[in-house]
Amino acid sequence: MTLETIRFDIQDFLKTPEDQAGILEAALEDGDPDLIATIIADIREAQRRNGSDPDAPKATDE
Repeated sequence: MTLETIRFDIQDFLKTPEDQAGILEAALEDGDPDLIATIIADIREAQRRNGSDPDAPKATDE
């Protein structure tokens, strides 16, 4: 029997602030520092991809 796999990217599921808050809350409840750091990095990447990164450079009209 062959095991079939599919591509999974967590950023596909972190599109809204509510999604991001939910996964971060779950990681904080777990308490594993490595998991928390990974989730924060995933949230930052999702924000970058969605154009909602608060630390991203702002476009100027110059």
